[in-house]
Amino acid sequence: EAFRLIFESDLRNEPAVRERVDRVERLCIEAITETIMGDTGVSRAPAELLAAGLVGAAVTAAQFWLAGGRQVPKEDAEALMSALAWRGIASFPLQGEAHPID
Repeated sequence: EAFRLIFESDLRNEPAVRERVDRVERLCIEAITETIMGDTGVSRAPAELLAAGLVGAAVTAAQFWLAGGRQVPKEDAEALMSALAWRGIASFPLQGEAHPID
């Protein structure tokens, strides 16, 4: 319910809350960026863009899931989003293979 409180209320307009949400989002993007770079060899800028997209997709899916009454069990929702995210990222070659971007 904390997610709903923050993302479905005016709390995000509060500077302290906004700063904390932004900080957590940046930390998530940084962690995912490092994973993408390590697994694929993609350079930082493209990896950050991909990571930001994954974080944005996760936030949007969570908002949709909450607003829709949680019709999909939480564990299933997590597995679905994880499969979508990593199967998509799987289209990038592993470290040492030819890169589509770089």
